[in-house]
Amino acid sequence: MKFEKTGPILFQNKGEIYMNDEIIEKKIDAQVSIEEQEQIILTMEKELLENLKEKEETCENLEKRLVENQQMQEKLIADLKKEHELKIQQLEKNYLEKEQDMQKTFEELKSEFGGVQEKIQNYEEQNSRQVKVIKNLKENIEKQNKEIEDKEKKLETALQADEKLVSKIEDLKNDTKEKTKEITGKQEKINELKKTISDLENDFEKLNVEYQNIKEQKTGLIQGKENIISIMNNMLDNVKIRLLICTPTIEDIEQIELQNLNKKINIRIATFIDLNIENHKEIMDTFSGFPNITFRNFDKQDRWGLEHDREEIILAAHSDKTPGPMGMMSNNPKHIEFFSTLLSEAWISGKPL
Repeated sequence: MKFEKTGPILFQNKGEIYMNDEIIEKKIDAQVSIEEQEQIILTMEKELLENLKEKEETCENLEKRLVENQQMQEKLIADLKKEHELKIQQLEKNYLEKEQDMQKTFEELKSEFGGVQEKIQNYEEQNSRQVKVIKNLKENIEKQNKEIEDKEKKLETALQADEKLVSKIEDLKNDTKEKTKEITGKQEKINELKKTISDLENDFEKLNVEYQNIKEQKTGLIQGKENIISIMNNMLDNVKIRLLICTPTIEDIEQIELQNLNKKINIRIATFIDLNIENHKEIMDTFSGFPNITFRNFDKQDRWGLEHDREEIILAAHSDKTPGPMGMMSNNPKHIEFFSTLLSEAWISGKPL
């Protein structure tokens, strides 16, 4: 005999209210949902860590490149300055040598009497050439100074570009911090969900113990509409030849799984039916293809009941007020014989359709 989704049952011996198995389905749904969310979060975490690793490598490469650029710039400036100083020194040395040569030549000319005019002329020509040479040297110096200024400007531009790289590095670091915070937040949610699963598993174990106790019991008090319908559906698995059911209205019959029964079983149903109500008419139409099911209109709407093959019975008084319907279930032959008269009364007093 199967009992599924039974809800709370109050037994005379135990005096306790047992919870139904719907928590099992909630637990399983929660487990599947948590596992899917956890998998999504783990995938996001993996992607974020990979992006973080790539950004850290990019930062390291940029920092290395910045250091190399700074070293190259410092070396280039030092080389340019050294080259410039060497050229200045060489020019000054050349100038001094030329000046000394000129002075020496002038002295020689003065010491010579003959050919003074010619030598003076030669000296002037030589001096003129030296002036041109000096002028050319000055122009070269100015040209080199201009080249140095251009290179300094390029270096300054490069330094500005490096500053932009540094700014990008800082942005990447800040972005990395934000991603790390997001990962931490997701991990906290995962931990909370894991705790919820653990609590549900503990509840499930307790309910499973209670359920096993319930399965061993077939006689006891029952309470609540959903609980009564669940027990009725469980009893349907044991029906062999005939079945009698009573519910307050035909709308309640929709929740009882009669369509799965063998069509050789004789099924009688006593319940309130008003064919002027559209929903009642539609429900009756759904059973038009079941010749083994017979309905009678029982308009008292005061009881719930199921009895089959003189083996099991449910009987409960209907109430719309809290705590709802309340009654009993039993497989005791004496109980079945005594209480089945109330179900038979509903069928006998019901009006055929």
